[in-house]
Amino acid sequence: MSRLNQGAYGQIFKVKRLSDGEFFALKFMQPKDVNDFNSIKNEVGLMMMCQDEDSIIKCIDAYDFKERLWVFLELMDVGALTNMLEERRGNIEEKLCAYILRRALEGLDYLHAKGIVHRDIKSDNILVNKEGDIKLADFGYAT
Repeated sequence: MSRLNQGAYGQIFKVKRLSDGEFFALKFMQPKDVNDFNSIKNEVGLMMMCQDEDSIIKCIDAYDFKERLWVFLELMDVGALTNMLEERRGNIEEKLCAYILRRALEGLDYLHAKGIVHRDIKSDNILVNKEGDIKLADFGYAT
């Protein structure tokens, strides 16, 4: 329906599932080579391993179709924390800052308990939705 962002491996779109009208984010990627393909598969696999944690972005489904990877993620409609900070010109209340930090640390604690290291924590990879959920995303560098 509309483009949300440009990532390292491809573009991200807001899409609507026709069967029920629910919105998702579609990460549409065209790997350049086998290494890119394997890195993206690793990213999807790690997200799928973390489906039971609500501080990690949910991967709904993923497809390898016509030499492109289609990864459907839950929609975080506010976007990256970076956007929110820019809109507020860096001015956020201490309680909100504490909440964001707590949710990010909960996600990291969960990952570390599973032996996963994110390796790319930054405001671009912390996503926010209108309900106030905070989730870690972008597992492209995770191991």
